[in-house]
Amino acid sequence: MTRFAHTFHQLYFCAKGDGPMRCLPVSAFLACTLFGAWSCSGGGGGGGLEANLTKPPKVTCQAGSDCDGKWGRANKWVTESSGLKIQTTTDSLITTVQSKVDSRTLVLTVAKNPTSQPGVYEISVTAGCPSMFSCLPPTAEVGARLTNFIATGQ
Repeated sequence: MTRFAHTFHQLYFCAKGDGPMRCLPVSAFLACTLFGAWSCSGGGGGGGLEANLTKPPKVTCQAGSDCDGKWGRANKWVTESSGLKIQTTTDSLITTVQSKVDSRTLVLTVAKNPTSQPGVYEISVTAGCPSMFSCLPPTAEVGARLTNFIATGQ
């Protein structure tokens, strides 16, 4: 199903496939169509971090030195290798500064949460940007590098 929607001074093209309805400003829809770039289908007329989001595989760790080492590597990679400014660093959360609206600059969140197994934690990485176009650097690439570094130290 496709339709056009109008909100204040912006006209949107909306399409519904298998998932939720996605809307693009008509100007972005035309640019994507003209340049064959439907890969910019991040959707969402207003942007938001969810517009371009990647969640790489999670890493698990045992409480104690295993988790301490992996969490330390996560913190080290984000602070030294990501090139992003840190907003929050705690013993269970690392976040980078949120980009301005429609920015292609990457935003990272690394979280350490307990699992249903006693003494086992899950370290998850969420990478995204508020742009409907691809993030810079690409979320999948950064998420994979960070997850690998957390798990292996390399």
